[in-house]
Amino acid sequence: MYDALIIGGGPIGSYIAKGLAAKGHSVGVLEKGSENRGKICCTGIVSKNCYQTYLKDKDLILKQGRSAKVYSPSGKLLNLNHKEDQAFIIDRNRLDSV
Repeated sequence: MYDALIIGGGPIGSYIAKGLAAKGHSVGVLEKGSENRGKICCTGIVSKNCYQTYLKDKDLILKQGRSAKVYSPSGKLLNLNHKEDQAFIIDRNRLDSV
């Protein structure tokens, strides 16, 4: 019997499970696929706010970004540039194995 049963082992489910376990709770995570199944629904790109609020594990960061190029369907280019990092590319396989 678990204290908490988390449905879905994606980024947030993994974060919640890890946090509860760190506080001494018995936690189970139900995931419909096998570990590191190759199908990743979350791209692994998260906002600075998401990382700072939910993840906070420097070992997950592959790269940080402060700029992006966005192309519209008509081909128009929009360059986004900031002085500080705005997004983090995280290692999804590492996150999923937590």
